[in-house]
Amino acid sequence: MDRPPAPTQRSRGLLVGAVAAIVLAGALAAGTASALLPYSVHVRVAPTTVAKGSNFRVSANGNSSNSSILIVFLAAKACATTATEERSLGAAEVISHPVVGLYLRSRTILAHVPGNHYACAYLIGTPPQSLLRGRASAAYVVTP
Repeated sequence: MDRPPAPTQRSRGLLVGAVAAIVLAGALAAGTASALLPYSVHVRVAPTTVAKGSNFRVSANGNSSNSSILIVFLAAKACATTATEERSLGAAEVISHPVVGLYLRSRTILAHVPGNHYACAYLIGTPPQSLLRGRASAAYVVTP
């Protein structure tokens, strides 16, 4: 005949469950939530202020549950809504790469034109389903 678990065993199970929930909530609050999302994209520029004729680095990272294409542009205006629109506005495409799962892509660029600029990242589905799965932007300044 089976006996019900002793009260200490049930308490221990509840405690383990509560600790797991607290750890998961802490991980989400710490910013690791993007790794749990099916699609995410983040872009950054380093340094954010760069002298004309100097190098800076553009990096994009995130997660893609299915095959996607990461496209990053450099633009003189705020980022467009879609990669197609960004391309039609004449922004410079600096990264175009197929991605799946966790990804990180970067490129070193030589600063040419002084002023305010934007790095615009788009995560899109692979053809024929070229749907926008995510977008992000980061501002940077080129000084004379």
